[in-house]
Amino acid sequence: MKLDNININNLLAVKKAEIEVRKPIIFVAGNNASGKTCIADAVSMALTGGLCRVKLKQEAPWLINGNEDGMAEVTVGDSYFYHRILKNGTVKGQGIDPAPALPYVLTASRFAASKSDEIRKLVLNISGTKITSEKIKDRMIAKGIDGQMADHVIPLLRAGFPDAQAEAQTKARDEKVLWKGVTGEAYGDKKAPEWKAKAEGDLTQMQNAVMEKEQLLATINVEYDQVTQQYGAMDAEKSKSDARASEIATLQEEAAKIPRIQKKLEFDLQQAKDTEALIENTRRLASNITSDDTVCHCPSCGTEVIFLGRDKKLIEHGDMRGDEDAAANLTTFENSLNIILNSIENDKRDLANSEKAKAQLDAINSTTSQIDDAAFLAITAKRDELKSQKKSLDDEIKSLSEQVKALMEADQKTAKALEHHTQVMKWLKVADALAPDGIPGEFLKEAIAPFLKRLEFTADITGWPPVTLDSDMNVMVEGRPYCLSSKSFQWRADVLLAEAVSHVSGLKLFIIDGMDILESSSRVSVFMFLEELAIRDEIDTCIINGTLQKQHAQAVANAFNNIQAHWMQDGVLEQVEVQEEAVA
Repeated sequence: MKLDNININNLLAVKKAEIEVRKPIIFVAGNNASGKTCIADAVSMALTGGLCRVKLKQEAPWLINGNEDGMAEVTVGDSYFYHRILKNGTVKGQGIDPAPALPYVLTASRFAASKSDEIRKLVLNISGTKITSEKIKDRMIAKGIDGQMADHVIPLLRAGFPDAQAEAQTKARDEKVLWKGVTGEAYGDKKAPEWKAKAEGDLTQMQNAVMEKEQLLATINVEYDQVTQQYGAMDAEKSKSDARASEIATLQEEAAKIPRIQKKLEFDLQQAKDTEALIENTRRLASNITSDDTVCHCPSCGTEVIFLGRDKKLIEHGDMRGDEDAAANLTTFENSLNIILNSIENDKRDLANSEKAKAQLDAINSTTSQIDDAAFLAITAKRDELKSQKKSLDDEIKSLSEQVKALMEADQKTAKALEHHTQVMKWLKVADALAPDGIPGEFLKEAIAPFLKRLEFTADITGWPPVTLDSDMNVMVEGRPYCLSSKSFQWRADVLLAEAVSHVSGLKLFIIDGMDILESSSRVSVFMFLEELAIRDEIDTCIINGTLQKQHAQAVANAFNNIQAHWMQDGVLEQVEVQEEAVA
């Protein structure tokens, strides 16, 4: 950035300063407290449009020198930048568009005083490094990170690498919690890879044992089914036999009555015959009918008549008079006959029933097979034995199956725990990749390489202590922390850092203040350094302030072709012209 004109009025210790920039290096010399640093501050206010030395706008009038408005103007090509502070307190300013590198080249000591994150951001910006989601994902994939995990955290990168890294760490912690839920133990990165659920026995052996027992059980089941069928058939037959035994007993009891009934029937038949004869004889006696007489009925009217054999004639039955006692007993004898006849009918019925029972008994005996009790007992014992074997095998299979299940669950638990551990490691890998020394570090390393190379180059040409940055972005001077260096070494480091920012960012602009800390003999190296940069066309504009006597400022102007010297006295800046004879 080449400054063309600088105009400062009534600002800080400067009453009036007009610089037409003709050379790359502007050297402002003067006595102590002459306002040299105010030149640099005013230029910074114009370029940034902001305040310096005060924090609040209401404090801005303190920066006015005198009774007039304060003003700093800088032209860069066709662009005009300014900062004005009116006496009424109004502040106006128009600086260049925000440039991350600008504050670091306007204030050389700013770099070493910045935080690590600020330096990382600056280096990435001035190097032109573009960190896109696509580039980050490509690097994550190259590191073997799961694509889905990368996709999960990449949206968080809008807020910065720390937020994305924190999310990955949270995911890893969540997986550790899940691992503990599976194992019941606190997660440990040493034991987690080797952790196995406790279970006794060999799964394959147990599974083979179950198969063998199941095959044996299947064989026994077939035999058991066959025996059960045999047992069922014999048991059914036995039940029928038991039922028939009761029926046979009943039939046998009934059939056993036949002789008695036959005997009674014979007796009743004989008694009926005798009673009938008795009745007939009694009836004859009662009717005075002899054995030669015959009782008959009239074929015409049906009237009972008697044919008297002795007299050879028919008479009505009632016309005869016989034995009155016989007549009186006749009814009794007739009733007895009726009773005997009824008994005979009962005997015949009972005999028929008994004979039927005998016939049924004969039929049953001819068709019924006898149950072999010994065979039935044997089949029953066989069935009970097989049933016992089945139960024993069932119990063994159940026990073995439970062991197999326990082993499988243990294997599953082991696999699940390993899965969570694997996820832990994957998420930690993501977190490591997003850590400052991971992918951000890679981008930073690539971005910072030109910056470090420039520091190495400028330290070499100046002969000053080498300046570099450690992995945490701390400034190191001669391999030691910046804060442990002497003030003069720190100043030299600030100059080299500001120049490196100017060079890498392409601004080619920086301001150097405080050269007074160097001894006189060392100040020449500063001018030689700047002259070398100008010759190499690596500076557009550099403003450097120093406490020198005017004749020494004149000597600098005469000695270096690219240095434009100015003298500051009593708040007024004047140019130190090059003496012709010195140039010649």
